[in-house]
Formats: sequence, C-alpha cells, structure tokens
Amino acid sequence: MRAPQVADFCAAAWQDFTPPLTLFSAFCAAFGSNYASHRLRGIGSLEVTIGAFLSGGIMTLPLLLAVPVPGLPSWTDVGALLVLACVMSALTYVTYFRLVASIGATRTISVEFAVTVVAVLVGAVMLDEPIAPLQIAGAAVIIAGCALVLGLLPFGRKPTFKPVP
Repeated sequence: MRAPQVADFCAAAWQDFTPPLTLFSAFCAAFGSNYASHRLRGIGSLEVTIGAFLSGGIMTLPLLLAVPVPGLPSWTDVGALLVLACVMSALTYVTYFRLVASIGATRTISVEFAVTVVAVLVGAVMLDEPIAPLQIAGAAVIIAGCALVLGLLPFGRKPTFKPVP
C-alpha cells in the first residue's frame, strides 16, 4: 500500500466542488466567446490568442507552489510540451478567435462541443475505451445541437458568414 500523496488529498478536498466547477467552466467558455465577439472586434486573432495564453499562464503560475513536482522532465518531454503548447495550441486558438470574428461566438461554441464527441471517439479507437449508450445519446444531442446552431438542417433560418481577412 502506498502512502497518501498531496494529489490524493487535493482530489478528495475538491471532490465536492466538481459539479459546480464544471458548470462554472461551461459558463466561462460561453461568456468568454461572447465577450471576445463583442469587445475584441478590432483586435486580430493572433493578438487575442497571445493575451489568452499570457493571462492563462499567469493565472496558473501559483500552481507551481501548490502541486508537488515528482521529478524533472526529460528533454523529450520538454520538446513535446513546447510543440504542443507553442505550436498546436497557438494554431488552435488563432483559428478559434478567427471563427469568433467570422461566424460569431454562438456558432463558434459549437466547435467546443464537437471536440467532446471527437475526444470520446479517439479514446474508443486509440485507447480501446468502452462507449456506453448514454455517451452515444449525448453525442447525438451534441451533433444535433451543433447542426441547429450552424444552420445545417433544412428548416430554420440560414446563418450568414462574413469573411475575415
């Protein structure tokens, strides 16, 4: 039997807060996209991405003091982290804020929901994770909601898209 770790204590301490924090996270995602759509219209997607990364980094910096580091990462780990953080995440966020500027915040949020479906499918295919019927139903609801928001269904009004230079 292993000794309790700080992470075990933190997980137990935060367990009661998981549902409200999950709802707060969804609220922040929706609010952030709408805020970016209305307040950051004249700012380029690259500048907004830089601001988002810097503020996120500054906000998570105190975790270095609170979460114990089990050991130093290898150079391979550092390289993979740099590629994922600096290249892939940056490209994703530039694309995200460009979508906010061109199709609006409400339609862009549907991309975030679709990511959940893709993540579950990748887990099933790559990691051999089981898929429950409830997950299939949830994926159907997400896809139907995205189709409604994006105007992909034959009824309802069609969205207008404006090109971003």
